[in-house]
Amino acid sequence: MTNIKNLVIYGAGGLGREILSLIRRDYADEWRVVGFIVDCDDRPDMVEGIPVFSPEYLKTADLAVVFGFTDTRQKNKRLTQLECYRNLSFPNILSKHAIINKDCKLGKGIVVTDFCSISTKAVIEDGVFLNVGTVIGHDVVIGKACSIMPQCAVSGFVKVGCETFIGAHSFVLQGKTIGNSVTIAAGTVVCRDVCDGGMAMGSPAKVLKCK
Repeated sequence: MTNIKNLVIYGAGGLGREILSLIRRDYADEWRVVGFIVDCDDRPDMVEGIPVFSPEYLKTADLAVVFGFTDTRQKNKRLTQLECYRNLSFPNILSKHAIINKDCKLGKGIVVTDFCSISTKAVIEDGVFLNVGTVIGHDVVIGKACSIMPQCAVSGFVKVGCETFIGAHSFVLQGKTIGNSVTIAAGTVVCRDVCDGGMAMGSPAKVLKCK
């Protein structure tokens, strides 16, 4: 008999509910979602029939944690804090409808949704979220806690730093480097490097600010 383990989703908004659906569809024999975690005091009692708890709940039992929000800095902060809890683990939730090359290197706490593709020798670090239909090319590195929205394409040999957000329908051309804590607006074509703390938008991308 399969040993079903308890899991909580940190965040109960739209993305958290989408991850709940993914787990129920693809991981019903492995993970049981026992709660959502919400930071604010005015949290609801239930979402989608699942109870909602404060972060204090994470201290009460052995639990797996999946992040269900896209704010990259907050995600990195929470992941770093929770890694100190010995009772917590951070599984990867990988859609059965994604294509992930066997020689990729995956960290922990990663969520990959439907119809994504991760090519050969790619490195996906801890806490990364890839939304529907995103394509990660060969030899790409995606840094810790990044969030990449639907239908993005990141070409071969690109390096993306930690805490970077890439908006929907964006394209990063081959060999480019995107720094830490960068925001790429939706629909951007990145054809030049983007420095740490930068914001880029447009086609071709214009870098609006850097640290």
